[in-house]
Amino acid sequence: MTDVMHAAHMDGEFFPNDWIYGKAEAAIDHIARLNELADLEDEDHNFADGAADVYNGDLAAWLASHLAFGGYVDEATEELGARDGVYLTIQQGQYMFLREMFSRIVAALDTLAEDMNELA
Repeated sequence: MTDVMHAAHMDGEFFPNDWIYGKAEAAIDHIARLNELADLEDEDHNFADGAADVYNGDLAAWLASHLAFGGYVDEATEELGARDGVYLTIQQGQYMFLREMFSRIVAALDTLAEDMNELA
């Protein structure tokens, strides 16, 4: 699971971060609760939509916790358009981050499963 957590931290782009650990744990719980694993790669939206922070203070703290998070807000604004208000715009950036993190966790879990199958 070390590789999975490394993937959640964008393969080393981020140093250990409590917020990322918490959201990675939520992503893994989300995956564990799914009935059908075939559509796992399509679950990034469902996870990110439910996991994005809703309180303005939490969103501001997230944005301030790492300079790279601003890039996710910029990317979201370019891809999805501007939202009404700064906090909804930040939330949109966090949503983009969470989708990418979820996809990286899925890829790391796939690799882990393949490695375990080779050992069996």
